Amino acid sequence: MSHIMIKRVSWTVAELLRSIQVFQLDPGYQREGGIWTRDRQQLFIDSILNGFDVPPLYLHRLQPPEFVDDVASTYAVIDGRQRLEALTGFANDGYGLSSDFRLLEEVEEAQPALTEELALPPSRYAGMRFGELKQYSTSLAYRYLDYHFPVTIVETEDPDVIEELFFRLNEGVPLTSAEKRSRGALLREVVLPLIHEEEIFRAARFRSKRRTHEDLLIRLLYLADVGASVYEVPDLKKRALDDFAASFRPALGQTWNAPQEAQVRGRLDSLLSQTVPVLKAMNDTFHPGDSLLSTVNSYTAHYLVIQELMTKGSSLPARQPFERFAEELASLRGLPEEDLSDDQVEALDFAAPIQGSTTGSYFSRKATILYRYIVGDLKLR
Repeated sequence: MSHIMIKRVSWTVAELLRSIQVFQLDPGYQREGGIWTRDRQQLFIDSILNGFDVPPLYLHRLQPPEFVDDVASTYAVIDGRQRLEALTGFANDGYGLSSDFRLLEEVEEAQPALTEELALPPSRYAGMRFGELKQYSTSLAYRYLDYHFPVTIVETEDPDVIEELFFRLNEGVPLTSAEKRSRGALLREVVLPLIHEEEIFRAARFRSKRRTHEDLLIRLLYLADVGASVYEVPDLKKRALDDFAASFRPALGQTWNAPQEAQVRGRLDSLLSQTVPVLKAMNDTFHPGDSLLSTVNSYTAHYLVIQELMTKGSSLPARQPFERFAEELASLRGLPEEDLSDDQVEALDFAAPIQGSTTGSYFSRKATILYRYIVGDLKLR
């Protein structure tokens, strides 16, 4: 079992701002930055200036420190990245207080008067940036810097414990399914380099916001694991995908011995050997950020078609037939059904929205229609 030690302390905002250079804000398990809206950041600063309690910051003490870009990080942020970004953004004049900001009556009365021209309703501080607070209300600026922030420091040598803690802390502010599934040192070690270094989803039009690309790769690995084809796609149920991703990490507090880890790594390598060549073929076939691959669903359908062609030993077509299919399909929309051929009616099923991104039969239907067109079995003209 893993050893874990927890210590609770209190740091002022000023101390946090001075220390943030030694914080690792983006360990592998962390969610992306910039998730909070401006309104939410302003509400958070409002809470601090009015003296309300805020959730604690959770830090993992790194022993020894880890070097990132020649800077030694002594803490990794488990939970609280969005709060830290809100704190630094306000302190650096990245944004101001909300337009309807006001202090509680007892806090307001404790502040000295401002210059007359700034005393405007509904609040004399509304919209001010931190630099203006320092100029016109030193006491309120000091109140911000002297706010005591609860900090929980966690010490453990087991990264899976830290990742599980991150996962549980964020259940109240839900992580996406993608962020949950991409947990685990093995998946991070293997999947993230493919996403970021090899850019295997270079042809995808959609951005990898909140680990969309990582989750798509896990879905495709799952399809390889169950032997999916254009003709047979399993339902991509949340439980099935969660269980599949979980099979690549040990249970919380447990570790694998060398043979167990080798077995799991071998299974992952085998699935990648089936999946990555198809992804690279897609990069060769389609443009970077291709409009034909604008959604996860459309990407998956095209992936299944490319996979089927490779499985059959067929030569891969250029992009033009896929583009021609999209153009001919668009020309059919709005025409009376009685004027359409059987092939044209069938092809219009491709344009119908998938009723649910977890429904395998709809993925299969789309992929089969596209595949039949590419190999010449479906005629639209």
